[in-house]
Amino acid sequence: MKRKNIDKTILYSVLFLNAIGFVMIFSASNILAYEDYGDSYYFIKRHGLWMLCGFLSMFLFFMLEIDRFRKVSFPLICLMWIFLALIFLPGFGRTVGGATRWIGVGAFTFQPAEFSKLILIFHLANLLSEKKRITNEPSTIFLHFIIVVGVTVGFILFQPDLGTVLLILIVAGILLYLAEIKCYYVIAYTFCTVFLCSLMVFLVPWRFKRVLAFMDPFSDPLGMGYQLIQSLLAIARGGITGLGIGDSKQKLFYLPEPHTDFVFSVLGEELGLIGCFLVLLLFSLILLRGFKIAYNCSSNFQSLLAFGTTLLISVQGLLNMSVATGLVPTTGIPLPMISLGGSSLLITHSSIGILMNISAKNSLKSDYESFGKSKRVQRVKNFKKIRMRNLRGQN
Repeated sequence: MKRKNIDKTILYSVLFLNAIGFVMIFSASNILAYEDYGDSYYFIKRHGLWMLCGFLSMFLFFMLEIDRFRKVSFPLICLMWIFLALIFLPGFGRTVGGATRWIGVGAFTFQPAEFSKLILIFHLANLLSEKKRITNEPSTIFLHFIIVVGVTVGFILFQPDLGTVLLILIVAGILLYLAEIKCYYVIAYTFCTVFLCSLMVFLVPWRFKRVLAFMDPFSDPLGMGYQLIQSLLAIARGGITGLGIGDSKQKLFYLPEPHTDFVFSVLGEELGLIGCFLVLLLFSLILLRGFKIAYNCSSNFQSLLAFGTTLLISVQGLLNMSVATGLVPTTGIPLPMISLGGSSLLITHSSIGILMNISAKNSLKSDYESFGKSKRVQRVKNFKKIRMRNLRGQN
């Protein structure tokens, strides 16, 4: 069967976001890279390599037959748990900035938590898509759902990585709602999520201080409120049109992690409100197009998978931009396709590849259905013409 054309709306949005990210990462990181590594191009070269791997991954997932992997979704979850557990074993896990989130093999490092997001969405889409099982065994399905999400979140929480935990809980909850499972299960999941998040904040002193700093950052301007204040200063300095590419002042050792967690702040300072609006518009295009693809799917599994991959990118982007603008407390998750990439960039492009794959399959199917319908209509018209000709001959 001939492969359909790539979804151009998503592809062009992804290309523009990658281009913006490439420029902003170099602008935000070149001085820091020279100071730490003696090479102004250190970070941008790594990002360029990961971006190339990301595009290869995107087209690989675009070409794969996704439905064939449904049977191995749970083995993939188990494999993911093994890698998440390896982080805590001596000789495997690497600690950076007080968090043990990476597995290192020589000079190569990757974050299992990033891969867990996509694998988990794939498994949950498979689990929740079988209407017959949901109708007859809702409690069993919900228990399986809670166990899989709970174990995954538990591993990530001990790294610690609260931002990824929140992202997983939000996306999983939306998928549970979209699967049309009984309402009280959704309410129970929501209650458990709120209770768990409250415990994660109130039982850990530094997280509680971070929430207090979010509410009033100027009460501790040199401590917990420092990041948010510097981020707001960067965005405020940019105004409407920005200071120009490369002219950010806050990136000069004032704003922490200007090339990763707070790259949106540097973007706001250099490109202004116009640049911020452009990035928001591109993410909105991916969100709207992804939802349209999900609604047009003929398969429940493909529909939930399309919703999941779209939400994974959109919610993560929204959380990062909300942190930079002071709408939510600091979570420490990157901005998809714009922050310095590694595992996150690879998984984001893989998710895009899956979404374009689903779009191609369903539009191809609709094209064939339309073609078949037009052929049937033409046959009916021809039959009517022949019948009318015969009637005239008889008369």
